[in-house]
Amino acid sequence: MDSATLNADVKNPLVHPAPVVGGSDAQYQTKQTVASLLETGQVYEALERTEHERRWRDGVCDCFNNFYPSLVCSFFAPVIYTGQMLEKLSERPKTCIKFVSATFLGNVAAILVYPYSQMGGQITAGLVNVYVLYMMAETRRLARERHAIPAGVCEDSLMTVCLTQCTLAQTGRKVYEYDKICDDMKSCQRG
Repeated sequence: MDSATLNADVKNPLVHPAPVVGGSDAQYQTKQTVASLLETGQVYEALERTEHERRWRDGVCDCFNNFYPSLVCSFFAPVIYTGQMLEKLSERPKTCIKFVSATFLGNVAAILVYPYSQMGGQITAGLVNVYVLYMMAETRRLARERHAIPAGVCEDSLMTVCLTQCTLAQTGRKVYEYDKICDDMKSCQRG
């Protein structure tokens, strides 16, 4: 493949195998190396792998791709699972315990208020549920940012409200990079 073909195939001027005006031989060699990588297709393969990493590992309803812990934790302990992911994604210690404690205290407050004011208890419980859903959507947003997955807040919010456990399981599979149906949770440990 000659340089004219490369120039036609590649739109990025940084990878053309042309010498830099006033540049050194090292700069020319670097560009030649990139051009030779283009000839063998290695750069295209790397770009394809990068594009694949910028997507979710699987679909939102593929919960059974990882039965334990993502499916089990999403359905039976969603607040704790969300807290664990928040702590991992935000890289702030004790985020999980703060989130779980706030949720627990909010629910206790709703229970304590309910005998005196049913409306007040229901409003308090509703606010706690909105808080939990918001934090689940925030977890999904943080996972998107970390893995450069395109989309937006609106999609995350709608998916979290309509398919709460499934989106939580999908986020967990991406965050912890589960490969098996049952994982031994080594990927959840800090290291």
